[in-house]
Amino acid sequence: MPSQTSPSSNRLPAWLTALILLLVLAGGGWGAWRYFDGGSGDVPASAAMALTDANVVAPPGVPGGQRPWQGRAPGQGPNFAQFAARFAANMPDGILPAGNAYLVKAGTVRLDIDRPNGNGPRGDWRYRFSYAIPDLIPPDQAMLLRTARRALSDVAAAQKAGATAQQIQQLRAILGGGMGGAGMVVDAADRAKISTLFHTWLAASGRSATTAPSPSTRPISASPEAKAAEQALVSALADLGKRQLDATRQSLSDRAGRVHAILGDGLIQKLKPPG
Repeated sequence: MPSQTSPSSNRLPAWLTALILLLVLAGGGWGAWRYFDGGSGDVPASAAMALTDANVVAPPGVPGGQRPWQGRAPGQGPNFAQFAARFAANMPDGILPAGNAYLVKAGTVRLDIDRPNGNGPRGDWRYRFSYAIPDLIPPDQAMLLRTARRALSDVAAAQKAGATAQQIQQLRAILGGGMGGAGMVVDAADRAKISTLFHTWLAASGRSATTAPSPSTRPISASPEAKAAEQALVSALADLGKRQLDATRQSLSDRAGRVHAILGDGLIQKLKPPG
């Protein structure tokens, strides 16, 4: 009668199994570190896609939300904002429903389209143009605009630090009535052109011209007509971004100078965001 092989004889030794498991975990951890945090940390010019005004102000509440040009302190944990920027940089150009809004990406240009006032006539669509360029303006100018926005987000704290009601009002005028004012410089004619192209795409893709997008499994631009309308909008947005880049940089630089003149060095030091 042939002898039966013991089940345990076909098993790897416990120490070898543990070693293999350790190597697998170490390799996976190294790969994850390289993907999320490794390398030079540089973010490509098409990266910062978190918010419309992400060129100037970090997304609130995001861990490690520095500007892409800022260094990271020794021992600092993974920078989620940079990871999100890298992820967004790989997004193709086109139109994407994003919650209750549409996002249009054209290279380093971003357009957010939503309906802030609910359903209504065509004019209620809001168009917010911005650049996904980390070094759109120098860091010192970006800090001044961030300081102004911080003062407007907590007026009581700003006044406690010494800012007057008149200074707060002046800052509000600089930033376009509140927390905005850091997007692309776009004139009325270009806004009208982009709006027309957007509504042409809505009609070609069978989407509502008066309501925000709803979740859908069908392709964003399924028909040839919709694809052509989408490409027309993306091309026009890319062209607009090229034409308005210098004007936008100058506008932001001028606003930063006005913020410095209003607050002065003393208040800026008290109010500027950390990091």
